[in-house]
Amino acid sequence: MATMELIKKETKRGEYKATSLDNQKKDVDFLLESIDGKYYTIWMNRTLELPKKSEHEEGSKSAVIIGERAFNAFAKNHTWLPNF
Repeated sequence: MATMELIKKETKRGEYKATSLDNQKKDVDFLLESIDGKYYTIWMNRTLELPKKSEHEEGSKSAVIIGERAFNAFAKNHTWLPNF
């Protein structure tokens, strides 16, 4: 006869517990959201000085589209992670 023992308490349905990756993403300056050819969409976690040739995505103050060279220069001076 088999017996089962409760090892750890189960998380309630619909309750989310942040992971270490979630915490890392909150701590960086920006997240790389997507790459479309030579254009990068980034999500700003903090207020930073943006490259001159950057565009805010429609309806968002935190999503920014920048070119490849601007991204590479921006990424050298700030902390970031991919968000995909």
